[in-house]
Amino acid sequence: MSSKSTGTKAHAELYKDEAREYVRKRLWLDVDGLVDLAAPIDGALKRRADIVAKNIAKEFEAILLASPLNGTDFDGGLFSWIRGGAAIGLEKELYGHFEAFMRFIAERVLRSTHVSRSDLSRPKRIVKAFDKHDVKVEGAEQSYRLDIFIECVPIGPDGKLVETSKSAKPRYEKMFTVVEAKKTNSELDVRNACTQLLIYMREAYIMQWNIRHIWGLTLCGNAVRVCSFGNDHLLVSRDMKLSEKEGRAKFIQLLVYWSFCEEHCLGYDPTMSWLPELKCWQIEVPSLQANDGEKQTPTADSKLFYTRSTIAAAEHLFGRHTRSFLATDTKPVCTEDTAAENCSFVIKDS
Repeated sequence: MSSKSTGTKAHAELYKDEAREYVRKRLWLDVDGLVDLAAPIDGALKRRADIVAKNIAKEFEAILLASPLNGTDFDGGLFSWIRGGAAIGLEKELYGHFEAFMRFIAERVLRSTHVSRSDLSRPKRIVKAFDKHDVKVEGAEQSYRLDIFIECVPIGPDGKLVETSKSAKPRYEKMFTVVEAKKTNSELDVRNACTQLLIYMREAYIMQWNIRHIWGLTLCGNAVRVCSFGNDHLLVSRDMKLSEKEGRAKFIQLLVYWSFCEEHCLGYDPTMSWLPELKCWQIEVPSLQANDGEKQTPTADSKLFYTRSTIAAAEHLFGRHTRSFLATDTKPVCTEDTAAENCSFVIKDS
């Protein structure tokens, strides 16, 4: 065994132990209002999102109440599964049903773009599952198998999806969130699911520099929980039981909110922008001015910095050594500019 693979395994075990400790000490279960945190800030967008969510929930319940003999089902099993109380057999049996539910919602979100009166109140994206389950994700030091990989696909001005190049395997650079499934809805399984999510989220933090906090989903038994993981919190919502009308409606509302909301509500840092022509990140930092001699306070002005490297890349998820960027205040003029030795600023996570 090579020293590199030995080191990789050692890191994996260290990350698992650290995740367990974070979940034990920092996790808050049954937090109210997490779905509302995903809601669009803009009033018109939120009102439109609420209407779309209610319409989707109404359509789903109408199909659910229809006779199973009239051919109304989705992907050959979703409604039958819900009618049966979302009963659980093997853990892997959850994957297909859950993906089908997400697809049902996404298709109707996309359809809503054609009835919107204004471009300003249209959904910005759909939230969809990768078409393969229990797959390894590329682009990270640790190679984990994720139950259900979730990504966002933008909706263009013409109301059609802006498809990017497809790959055989999902990549952390494109990950929006992950669903971690467990067979039962016990507190132990919920905590174990959150531990797994936290391990995956570290890889996303390493690969996506503009993430401030990451959403996660647990599917324990027939209950969904939404999680918000940041560098100062681990919050988990009350369960949304897919076997109950209220739970299904709440989950639909969550996915619709994610489809309509502003980028920063998804967890992305609005002060960071990727400059593809220069292959670097631009970071907007508030300027400081002297106040009473020693103290400095932020001003309305801001200063731009540019970075291509980190000196800490999520070595820890809380406190120090989370993420720090090595930056310069001189805008590069080409892709080879701004070598690390020319950087004289260190910018910590916002």
